[in-house]
Amino acid sequence: DGRPDVTKYYQQETLARVESDRNGDGRTDAWEYYENGELDRLGVDTDGDGNVDSWERKAAAAPAAVPTEAASEPSPEAAP
Repeated sequence: DGRPDVTKYYQQETLARVESDRNGDGRTDAWEYYENGELDRLGVDTDGDGNVDSWERKAAAAPAAVPTEAASEPSPEAAP
């Protein structure tokens, strides 16, 4: 379709954010945020409305899903 499936954003040459179109519909449906070059959290849009439906955060053992209503994270549109 000519549109990128993955877009990477860098701050001072360090990976800061990755936006992905996982289902090929041309819209971003996954947002990865990095701290110091390491994955910190992942937001996923499961219903195609362009908004994060669940967040997974990096944890010592395994990431835990955080429902959007309980998350204190801004929507991807508000993220830098």
